[in-house]
Amino acid sequence: MYRFNRLYRLTDTEIWEVRLLNYNAYCYFSITDMNRKATIEDNQLATEEELISRDNYISIDVHSNVKLNEILEDEEYEELIDDISSFVEHMVDNAHVFFHFHLYENEKFESHNIEIENDEDLYGSKEEQVEEYKEQFIKNNCINLVEKYANKKLIELSDSNFCQDK
Repeated sequence: MYRFNRLYRLTDTEIWEVRLLNYNAYCYFSITDMNRKATIEDNQLATEEELISRDNYISIDVHSNVKLNEILEDEEYEELIDDISSFVEHMVDNAHVFFHFHLYENEKFESHNIEIENDEDLYGSKEEQVEEYKEQFIKNNCINLVEKYANKKLIELSDSNFCQDK
């Protein structure tokens, strides 16, 4: 079981948070219309026919601290991927979609790299603060990748650049 929460919706990009309710997992994903045809560099497994037949390339980048296909049952994993893919349908017709998974399970989240606050009533225990740091680290990596694609910081985008639901 999971829950989606949209964090950003721009004309060509959306960033979502996925809450996997029964797992200790952090997951964020972005959907970015690259406004170009896909190339073999985007996905080495794509056939030339696939690349030629589609007018546009949409990148779906999934950022997580765990291998989702290993912690979820096969049906749950397929349903999650299908649900993420369904968000693309409203963006562009005849688009080629590639999933890219960015895994942070081996990142060293040493507590000595994190400024731990002593007031546990206000900030939580040391372990809770480390977990919060991990989640924010993964979220920031997702946002940084989108900013790289957009070639602009999301904080610089005004409300006028947000598109409306169609």
